[in-house]
Amino acid sequence: MKLNFYLVQISISNSSPCFLPYATGCIYSYLKSDSEIMACYNIPDIVTMRENPHDVIKRFKDPDVVGFSNYVWNAEYNKKLAQMLKEKYPKVKIIFAGHQISPDGSMLE
Repeated sequence: MKLNFYLVQISISNSSPCFLPYATGCIYSYLKSDSEIMACYNIPDIVTMRENPHDVIKRFKDPDVVGFSNYVWNAEYNKKLAQMLKEKYPKVKIIFAGHQISPDGSMLE
């Protein structure tokens, strides 16, 4: 059975119709190109739109792993979304990476 692996890189706003999540896009592209990874994981499209977190959560289907790309403009939103995911899916593994991650992990407290 494949695991569900989601990637999240929320844009600075929803006013731009074009948002290229470069960092997460590179990871997504690599994952999708590796047949061994694809044999083990379902990897839906990257979550990029800054929407009500309750609406975003509805699109997650039994997530096993969710990776977040953190920047100054989305760190608080990501923390809220991750908290809501953990409440709904207690066994989900949450991965935070990016520019706004403190070395000691204190930003996640």
